[in-house]
Amino acid sequence: MSTSELTDYLWSSHHPSNIWIVYAGVAVMAVVLLWVYDKFVLKSKK
Repeated sequence: MSTSELTDYLWSSHHPSNIWIVYAGVAVMAVVLLWVYDKFVLKSKK
């Protein structure tokens, strides 16, 4: 198996480009949790 064939095989079988879905999910979850923290936790400390 040549280098280019191995690269094509790995890209087609493991789909590494889908990691951006995971990164986007983590970012959205962080935004939501920071908003909840700001609205509920910090408000109760005042």
